[in-house]
Amino acid sequence: MNRILYDNIRAMSAVDELARSVSPAAIYLLKGAAIINISPEAVATRLMEDTDILVDDYAAVSAVLIRMGFAKRTGDSQTFESVSGTVRPFDVHTNLWYASSRDLARIKSESASADGIPPNARIFSAADLCADIIIHAAQHGGLDGRWRGDLEVIENRFGPSAVREGRARAEELCPGLLNPASAFFVDGAVPSAGFVRRFGLMGSPKKKAAYAAGVLFPSEDFIARRYDASSRAGVMLRRFVRPFAILAAAAGSLVCAAASSIIPARRQ
Repeated sequence: MNRILYDNIRAMSAVDELARSVSPAAIYLLKGAAIINISPEAVATRLMEDTDILVDDYAAVSAVLIRMGFAKRTGDSQTFESVSGTVRPFDVHTNLWYASSRDLARIKSESASADGIPPNARIFSAADLCADIIIHAAQHGGLDGRWRGDLEVIENRFGPSAVREGRARAEELCPGLLNPASAFFVDGAVPSAGFVRRFGLMGSPKKKAAYAAGVLFPSEDFIARRYDASSRAGVMLRRFVRPFAILAAAAGSLVCAAASSIIPARRQ
């Protein structure tokens, strides 16, 4: 059997089991997981490193994944890996970094039940799915072959207007996509600092401020999940250290980016 087909079938079987177990709480299929659901042909061709999902109830989802034989990756509250290695990891999101609470509520409300799996497993509207893919691709360097293929799947299934609307929504949700200066943040010049690239893609100062506040001062629940902190003292210590660590990493990344642009210029 085609290895991609085999892995995708196993992944969707795991999604089915997860959705049934956490019902009625919703899970939303993202990126490749959504694409292979809306396109039978993509099941055999769409390569995925992990299965991305957005969830309403992280605690319930994480508990079920552990019962299903997954374990949380150390130091990473989003990634759950199969202990046996027979199913690709789940990447569990609790929000969309580019969406305000109002945006997220709208995106969820306009989602629809996915085909062939429980009704609480949902897929974004064609335009929102397209926008999510475009923004994700921008954050990781641009629309390469895989992401272009995803947009083609959406266009073939829903028509060219869906992709046009998706591009418009991506620009509305993430105005930095239109700013040439944002290329500095997304062309790979800034290493190992995804939050810096995301900040560069944000549009309005209000959105930038809200995102920065969320990154620097997240909830105690997030700190406990992210750093596997079980004690109150451990949570508070990490919450205190986190802003300084992130700002130091951001400064270092920007210095590296500046150096990478200066050195080639001098060589010329």
